[in-house]
Amino acid sequence: MNTAGDIRIIPLGGLGEIGMNGLLVEHAGRLLAVDCGVMFPAEPRLGVDLIHSSFQWPASRAADVDALLITHGHEDHMGAVPFFLDEIDAPVFAGDIPSDLIRRRLSEYRPDRQPVIHGLQDGVPFRAGGFRIEPVAMPHSAPDNFGFLIEAGGRRIFITGDFKLDACRPGAAEGMQQRLSALRPIDLLMTDSTGVFEEAPAGDEASVEASLGHICTQAPGRVFVTLFASNLRRMEGLARIARRTGRRIVLSGRSVHTHFSLLRDKRCGDAFDDLLVGEDRIDDIPDDGLLVILSGTQAEGRSAFGRLAAGTHGKFGVRRGDTVVLSSRFIPGNELTIRQAVNRLLSDGAAVFHPDNRPGVHVSGHGSRGEIRAVMESLAPAAVLPVHGTVEHLQAVAALAAELEIPSVVARDGQVVVLCDGGPVLSDDVIDCGAVYRDQSLQVLDGTVRRERMRLSCRGFVHVTALLTRPGDPLADVTSGGVFCEESRVAEEQALRHRVMELLATNGEEPGKILEERLILEVKRMLRQDVERRPLVTVRLMGNEAD
Repeated sequence: MNTAGDIRIIPLGGLGEIGMNGLLVEHAGRLLAVDCGVMFPAEPRLGVDLIHSSFQWPASRAADVDALLITHGHEDHMGAVPFFLDEIDAPVFAGDIPSDLIRRRLSEYRPDRQPVIHGLQDGVPFRAGGFRIEPVAMPHSAPDNFGFLIEAGGRRIFITGDFKLDACRPGAAEGMQQRLSALRPIDLLMTDSTGVFEEAPAGDEASVEASLGHICTQAPGRVFVTLFASNLRRMEGLARIARRTGRRIVLSGRSVHTHFSLLRDKRCGDAFDDLLVGEDRIDDIPDDGLLVILSGTQAEGRSAFGRLAAGTHGKFGVRRGDTVVLSSRFIPGNELTIRQAVNRLLSDGAAVFHPDNRPGVHVSGHGSRGEIRAVMESLAPAAVLPVHGTVEHLQAVAALAAELEIPSVVARDGQVVVLCDGGPVLSDDVIDCGAVYRDQSLQVLDGTVRRERMRLSCRGFVHVTALLTRPGDPLADVTSGGVFCEESRVAEEQALRHRVMELLATNGEEPGKILEERLILEVKRMLRQDVERRPLVTVRLMGNEAD
């Protein structure tokens, strides 16, 4: 049974998968939301473009939600904010650049909505309902990145968000650890798990800029680079490389356009404006004078890089002499899709560099195993709850905590963790936080739509149109997709049409609805018997007899 001082942690996403991070902290009937991310399918399955957690449960208690805290501006932490605010009218607290990103995203998705967004200052605490929150600037590849010290009911929780101690300025990592030590005592540490399998620190952005610069200098033709666009420092580094190597810059993909605009507004002004050219002018630039920056690091089907690799970009394609650089990590689960993209690019004659064959082209923004350990040692928490990772990642962090003799609990999305006097325990309560699927227009694809699309993609369809104008003299037409091979399609549809007309000619006075159901069953039987297929079958009856 919960007591007055207990805190409940309700993970909505990111505990069991890489992406769509988000959770709720509950105390005394009040809720605090932390992060609200999305996940992108590696392939455009069934027309799904992005996935986020369901907000049905917090929406049922919308009046209890005191605030939404955003750690940083990566899509897997803030991409679903517009959908959250659709259902829950809560103030948002975020750093400068994430706040700007949220406003831009809302202006595209819901222009009439003006959310209340408060800025964050490192070390300056504030209150949201019954929660006291202190933002703590954490080093990461995204700017304005914060962890949060949350206090309620006499208990203290620290959420790291994403972090990488090695991203500190030279010599500053020790100071960061001292800063974390000053936050003690910590009852529960919720730490990023993403980099737990990396034994050594990844390195710094300066080394990546040097590696990318060398590639651009040596490349004989056009250079295409895909990267996480929210890494503004790397984007700025690419602009400097373009300046040094005499290349013009083409931006391709909504995300790189958005973040290059942010880079211009927040960091470098108009310093690189003279280098920018539109996608439609790519053929006007000499091959050795072009640098194309693309979104879509995981080769997602509709992304700029995914379309480039598939040869369906529309504005340009890859040819012999081009160089393609994947300046990004392969997110677990996406490896096969990315490898297929790389193979297609190589087949088209491009030189392709990625972290496996040229490690210097990317460094992770996530702390290695040693950095996660250092954070644990600095904070000396009473217990650990690993977040941001697959089950394997979460269990590896729990094992690391055990080496330091720190108890831990491993939870999955929807499993409620109660922080009580004895430490964190898994509750019997499970919250329904199933995934929400959206298409390119950001409309929700419910279970019925996805099931129908799955049936169509796996089995194909046959549609029968019948005109019942005169008794005994029906007309029928058959169309199909994904059922017959191209060579036999016309003949198979013609044969099926004759069979349908024979059946209709023997029809008595059956009402239209009954006749329609009978036709569906008969057509299904014919297809099973003749071609051993089970497609989706639909029938439309027209004419007086169909009434």
